[in-house]
Amino acid sequence: MKRYYRLLLLVVCGLSLAPTASALTPQFILQWGSGGTGPGQFDEAYGCEIEHDGNVLILDRRGKRLQRFSPKGVYIDEFRDPSWSNPSELAINRSHMIYISNPGCSCVQSFSPDGGQISSIGMPGTGDGEFETPTGLAFDQKDNLFVGDLSGRVQVFGPTGTFAGAAGSKGSEPGQINGPIWIAFDKRNNVYISDRGNNRVQKFTTRGEFLGMWGSGGSGLGQFSYPGGIAVSPDGNVYVVDTGNARVQIFDSDGSFLGQFGSYGKKDGQFLSPIGIGIDAKGNIYVTDRIMNTVQKFSAVKRTTWAKLKALFR
Repeated sequence: MKRYYRLLLLVVCGLSLAPTASALTPQFILQWGSGGTGPGQFDEAYGCEIEHDGNVLILDRRGKRLQRFSPKGVYIDEFRDPSWSNPSELAINRSHMIYISNPGCSCVQSFSPDGGQISSIGMPGTGDGEFETPTGLAFDQKDNLFVGDLSGRVQVFGPTGTFAGAAGSKGSEPGQINGPIWIAFDKRNNVYISDRGNNRVQKFTTRGEFLGMWGSGGSGLGQFSYPGGIAVSPDGNVYVVDTGNARVQIFDSDGSFLGQFGSYGKKDGQFLSPIGIGIDAKGNIYVTDRIMNTVQKFSAVKRTTWAKLKALFR
């Protein structure tokens, strides 16, 4: 009987403490950046990626440079390439090499951490290994590079840069993509695509098999107005920058809405036009704003788990 009451109490407490949308609200920590060309300033703060040591890389799109900051927003260094034309996204492989999509040459370029160019993938065209306008980049668990293109395709390149396959086409049907693409992976190697033109997120296997999708145009919970960057946190939740609604929405791996943060404005925790997102190993979230030319950092989401509840009653 005592065991029964203990279990009943555990269930009741679990229900009362279960995560809700309001519980999944990261808290503002700090902000850095302003408009300009000096160190720590941006002409258009865009792509965001976290290095293996926790430093934050921010792609200054119109400034045509990549800046590196500490997790506290302290400027470290930068590099640029004269060939860049509206560079839009970046990704880092296991060897710490930095890959940047360059629409100006319809290619993806790789650089060493100090900015030395190593190689280039792609050229203008519609064939295998060719791009219309490369946008989103991401590496899977095997270090294969996935590149999104305005053509609606996602192309895959092996660790040595060799073309390995392609999937997708332009359109609005399930599995089709419309407009700029952002890409992220979870620990199970599932692919998540922020489908900007269709106001939705789509989920695939690395072989291109369609697994599901969520979202529609609008401002309600789970709806989007031109979604931008996408990232997966260490606990497997999917964070989507909802650019037109000036917020970031949080979902589980199946697309169930979990929470949101941000609103339109210039105060701490608010956005004018959020676009890029990066999540570090601790779950802290970094979001770029291409109009305010800022980077904002938010705390990792912490939830009460069943394991913690059970420990209370041992």
